[in-house]
Amino acid sequence: MRKVLFLLIMAGLVSCSNDEVTVKTNELVGEWNWVHKTGGIAGVSEFPKKGESLVLKINADNTFSFVLNGKETSAGKYTLKKGESMLLNKEVRLLVLNESQKLMYEIKGSSLYLAEDYYDGFNYEYVRIK
Repeated sequence: MRKVLFLLIMAGLVSCSNDEVTVKTNELVGEWNWVHKTGGIAGVSEFPKKGESLVLKINADNTFSFVLNGKETSAGKYTLKKGESMLLNKEVRLLVLNESQKLMYEIKGSSLYLAEDYYDGFNYEYVRIK
């Protein structure tokens, strides 16, 4: 149920915006703290464990890293582009990690929403740190 709700929110965010999808390189640059994950075939709703911190660092030089409790767990290059969403059947903004993982993204206020563009995929919410 939460996954359906998140997809409806994502669809609403996309449909409420202009018909033209714009990609701004600098809007994602910074540090983002993971706060919530939903989705999957089991309808998972997961929050960080007490004392756990997962930070997504997005740099202006098109590199990114994930830092779990102060330790880098993965890193690589990213690109931003527009693409057709299989789930929403419209053009969306995509964050592509290491040329393989495509995530739809939306920024609303100080929150970053990432969504895997396939059925039973996961949706992630991050809050801007810097």
